[in-house]
Amino acid sequence: PRPRPRLGLHLAGRASHELRRMYHLEVSLELPGVGRVEWWAPRQLHELREGLHDLVKEELGRERYATFFQEARFAMRLAPPGTTARLNGWLGALCERANAGHISPGLLAKILRFVTDGRREAVVATRDRQGGDCAGPAARLSGGLGRCAPRRDDFSPPSRGGA
Repeated sequence: PRPRPRLGLHLAGRASHELRRMYHLEVSLELPGVGRVEWWAPRQLHELREGLHDLVKEELGRERYATFFQEARFAMRLAPPGTTARLNGWLGALCERANAGHISPGLLAKILRFVTDGRREAVVATRDRQGGDCAGPAARLSGGLGRCAPRRDDFSPPSRGGA
């Protein structure tokens, strides 16, 4: 069987910008044995709720959504203490289901559209040189969380024949 792309979504922090609380959504998409691309997608809580949570809930339906996320509730409105932890739990559950193939390709495409809407920052792409999960001398662990965070200079575009 072909390797399946792996989606990663993680909130790496938040900051206030022009009186708005922005969450720093770290996004990664990896195809084992081929490579990985990752970027930051800054979003406000209401954008995460309307553009991601509500979309997923509508597409899955009430019962299936409740089953998928029974242990990972989405953040409450007005961002009380614990919001980042709740969001990370929910995002982790979403990625777990997506990476196991439990959501439709159409929903996955809509999720990717949400995180690639033009507000991307610090895009980094790497080729998987040794065939393992971001293995190789250029890989380093990010924040002790076991996620690969390659450097910008690690990417070499594939060569094309001709001039």
